[in-house]
Amino acid sequence: MSSHQISEVERVADTIAILHEGKLRLVAPLVELKGSIVEVSVGMEDPLIVLPVLPCPADVLTEETYGRLRRIVVCHYDSEMHDALTAHDGVTSVRERSLSLEEIFIACTKGSLAHEPSSGIEL
Repeated sequence: MSSHQISEVERVADTIAILHEGKLRLVAPLVELKGSIVEVSVGMEDPLIVLPVLPCPADVLTEETYGRLRRIVVCHYDSEMHDALTAHDGVTSVRERSLSLEEIFIACTKGSLAHEPSSGIEL
């Protein structure tokens, strides 16, 4: 099944594949996908601070800066990465939140949580 109706896909799918511009971006069971991708919001003293590169197996899907706040959508984020970001000079806060399937889809296809999807989800 292929659909742009993400809520429909979420109701019936066990495994999700996200395609964008003819390339397979992600394939995983729905539960695993939703459990392994988070949005990390990093508050910083200065928006020009360079954050450390997250180690493997982390995979940054998108990164955006809004003034002193950097939002990063990360696959396979863990507590050690949280600790490294928190300890980094100039970082004032680090918060994580789980994403909906629609937000994951948008991060994989547009690179921004603020855009509407234009590709498809397969199951």
